[in-house]
Amino acid sequence: MDALREFEVLIRAKYPIVYVVSWEEARVESALQEVAKKLGRQLHTWSVTQGMKPAVVRASGPVKPTTLPGELEALALVHEATESTAFLLKDFHPYLKDSRVVRLLRDLSSRLRGRDQTLFLSAPTLNLPVELEKDVTVVEYPLPEEKEILGQVEGAIASVKGRPGVNVDLSHDEKELIVRSAQGLTADEIESALARSLVETKSLNVEQIIEEKKQIGRKSGMLQF
Repeated sequence: MDALREFEVLIRAKYPIVYVVSWEEARVESALQEVAKKLGRQLHTWSVTQGMKPAVVRASGPVKPTTLPGELEALALVHEATESTAFLLKDFHPYLKDSRVVRLLRDLSSRLRGRDQTLFLSAPTLNLPVELEKDVTVVEYPLPEEKEILGQVEGAIASVKGRPGVNVDLSHDEKELIVRSAQGLTADEIESALARSLVETKSLNVEQIIEEKKQIGRKSGMLQF
């Protein structure tokens, strides 16, 4: 099941809390926006730096000033929001060490069951307290697949097409080789690798993309060819 379909099924089945493991907030948010629009839901996103966007319409009236920490205020807003809503709380894993956050999430799990509301938590790593194991569903968001990578490659080609000294006339087989070489990277990493190849070689060069992949792999000690 692809990620879009899985998000749709979880929302329609009224799963209360979903923990999405991914480095790619932008892709996760874009997928949720697409699903929310299809299902007639309002998607709210939160981060510690940006707060809740758009503002939440509370069932009990206008939002009142609060002295709560941002993460607790975000959960309080989820609790007070009207139905037909979904929430994406970004980089929420550090707060799961707080017993108050854990308790609020357990309360929310009970409240959201049966309601047209779903809470998504996103984080690059899985950090789930034992208290929440029965209340939270975990989804591993996949890295870009061949079709998405090909779209990025073709976008890179279109962006420099016709520039003097730049050669991006690739055969089908050459494009396929580049796509395969970029598998295992995030969308942002692929974009950077393609850009580096264009800057250094004035072309889309498999060797340059693999070298960039090695550089990225050294940071984590893991490399997928």
